[in-house]
Amino acid sequence: MTYNFDPDRWYKNERSAIEADYRSGKKTAQQYNNAIEDLYRKYDEMMDRLDGTYQIPNNEPKEQEKVHAGHVDSERNDR
Repeated sequence: MTYNFDPDRWYKNERSAIEADYRSGKKTAQQYNNAIEDLYRKYDEMMDRLDGTYQIPNNEPKEQEKVHAGHVDSERNDR
């Protein structure tokens, strides 16, 4: 599954909404500062989760499966 999510755009949109609420009087200066701090914390946490390389799972057979596969292959070679 792929995501077309732009964290920087999300941050800008959220910050714009907070700033609009402050300018319109819906938020006090303290509420504005708290909201900006909270937004930055959320952004930082999100980036920690998103900022990593994808690890391909190890799909090698377990030792017991290797033994079984070897047994099956040797039976095929005997025919």
